[in-house]
Amino acid sequence: MVNDLLKAIVGKVDHTKVVTIARQENSLDLIKQYLLSVQGENVAAVNEAINQLFIEEDDFESLRGSIESHDKFDPISLAKSYVLKISLSLSLSLSLSLWI
Repeated sequence: MVNDLLKAIVGKVDHTKVVTIARQENSLDLIKQYLLSVQGENVAAVNEAINQLFIEEDDFESLRGSIESHDKFDPISLAKSYVLKISLSLSLSLSLSLWI
């Protein structure tokens, strides 16, 4: 429902501000469809939010497409997000293997 509302007022909202608010509320996943619908505008905050979601979902094919099609994003932040994801996964695996 949030996506439908945002799509209806897409021309009147600041996409960067929407991403900032969604990040503060830890709700990026709730506005994913909206983000995808406005990604064509190539706004850095939108691209970075979508790329983060793709990393969290392990959807590296979509991540590649996003990076190849939309050049406004911080590559250092993207790399840090990926390293953090891998680090957390390895940490969890190690914890589970030590527990067993």
